[in-house]
Amino acid sequence: MSLDTNGAPAGYYYQAGATAYLIDPAGTYSEAGASAPTTDPAGTYSAARARAPTTDPAGTYSAAGASTPTTDPTGAYSGAGASAPTLAAAGAHIPVAEATSAAAQIVSPPGTYLPPGATAPIADPGGTYSAAGATAPTTDPAGTYSSPYALDRLVLVLKNTTPANVVLSFNSATAVANYYGATSSEAALAKEFFATNYAGTGATLSFTRMGIRQRPHLLGANISDLSLNQLRNIKGSLSLTFDGYTYSGHVNLSGVSSANPFVDAARKIERALNRNLQVAAVTADSLIAKT
Repeated sequence: MSLDTNGAPAGYYYQAGATAYLIDPAGTYSEAGASAPTTDPAGTYSAARARAPTTDPAGTYSAAGASTPTTDPTGAYSGAGASAPTLAAAGAHIPVAEATSAAAQIVSPPGTYLPPGATAPIADPGGTYSAAGATAPTTDPAGTYSSPYALDRLVLVLKNTTPANVVLSFNSATAVANYYGATSSEAALAKEFFATNYAGTGATLSFTRMGIRQRPHLLGANISDLSLNQLRNIKGSLSLTFDGYTYSGHVNLSGVSSANPFVDAARKIERALNRNLQVAAVTADSLIAKT
């Protein structure tokens, strides 16, 4: 028994001598009566047994013979039926994948640059500058200079709404208002700073608490999540230099109190460092001599 050479239904094709019509493989299609499958053209795709290719949706693309479309990567876009993604224009970037048009492009802010296809703005290195939409930084002319930190500002505050011994950094007036409150003096300062001078430049406004009448602090890693056993296993030599003097001692926290382990540990470290204090000067009668 032989098959009708013109009887293959859509999605199938006839092959001489075959006892059954053959299914079109993925990436091809066939209309009714086909003797061979047709490869999907670029910008389309199809699964097995397809009667016709499907156009790639916007935000995807495919080469000829594709079984599924490929999602546009970050930094590129495509409309429906694209055979390849289009890179973002020089001086702009697309921060998301599967972008559907050039409208997704974002122009690089001043102080940054974007080569074609970049996925994020690149900060100008020291000694260079860029206007909005730059594709490469420009070298400062003779007699001028610039720094990647030239736009940053650090504000010293007295209020305890800013933690001691830390620097809080913000990149927008909204972020400052969310932390300090919309009616705070910090929010007013940030609104002026970002709105009139450095909006969209990547500038950073930082706040830190002024250390009036505060003793010097040595800050280390946060150990508040250590268990009692982990804290008690800490021992060894500790040494630090302050104002030209070295303080050192042997620390052993094996006996810290279970009631207040971290307070007890701090006291043990303090006693260890103060056990052998250095002598800065000696007196003889009415004279003071530096050692």
